[in-house]
Amino acid sequence: MGAFPALGIGVAIGADRILASAPEYILNMPGSLSIRHLKDARIDCADLTPVLSANAGSSITILAGRQNAFDMEVASRLGTFPHTEVIELETGHNTFPYLKDVGKLGATLEGFVEGRDLRSIVAGT
Repeated sequence: MGAFPALGIGVAIGADRILASAPEYILNMPGSLSIRHLKDARIDCADLTPVLSANAGSSITILAGRQNAFDMEVASRLGTFPHTEVIELETGHNTFPYLKDVGKLGATLEGFVEGRDLRSIVAGT
């Protein structure tokens, strides 16, 4: 559930780039992972829609696994926000372990840090 704060804080501080794996931007939605962990918790800011809508320049890259319907629905919605790119991978929710298994995690993270195009790095995965 680290992608939610990565998105919220990253945009709020004007980060150049944000990388998020299978993120939720609205917590406790039916079918989400967060509802399993936070359903009884009081959350003051459970919806990043206003923050993401006002994104003035942070480049957001979303990694989402095609085999997880919930993640794909969220990724589709996230793709409508400014400066947001969605990259679909042939996996489920765990995109980083998948990239590790196919030998592309290191190159993906290095490419992210260097500001390179991640789609070309993960192509074919």
